[in-house]
Amino acid sequence: MTGLHGVRAGDRGLSPVVGVLLMLALTVLLGATTASFVIGFSDQAVEDGAPTTKFSFEYQSGSGSDLVTIKHESGDTVVAEDTYVVIDGANCAGGPDDPDGRYNLAEEFRLPGPEMTAGMTVQVRPNTDFSGSRELCTGGGYLDLSDATVDIVWDDGSSGTTTVYHWAGP
Repeated sequence: MTGLHGVRAGDRGLSPVVGVLLMLALTVLLGATTASFVIGFSDQAVEDGAPTTKFSFEYQSGSGSDLVTIKHESGDTVVAEDTYVVIDGANCAGGPDDPDGRYNLAEEFRLPGPEMTAGMTVQVRPNTDFSGSRELCTGGGYLDLSDATVDIVWDDGSSGTTTVYHWAGP
């Protein structure tokens, strides 16, 4: 049977169905493209960004000097040469030294390997022998960390640093 404009009645629904299928295919293609960019960029951000870690700090006072033990509890492995312990506000009572500074995990804490993994510890103590050249407090000075801050800082080598963990005194 032919309709008013010469189109058979059974052919009238074909054009809307094809249009809907084309729109659906376009939507799926656009969604897949967007998802691949988002997933790709987020993987790159995690690879290139600061490590996601959990550290714990244990402060001990007494017996001559303060001591802070820094433990990598969990999370990403930390590349030691890119990671620093930054001490600020500490002093050496009874000695001329200034223990404040930025100390590299690889060079100055002498980790047994190039990385710090979960379970490993380093200590900030008065006789920490950084690079074999000096101690934090020479001549028996008392390391006072009671007003100090100690930060774990990651350096990406180009655009800046990120404080991974912060400890603000006892």
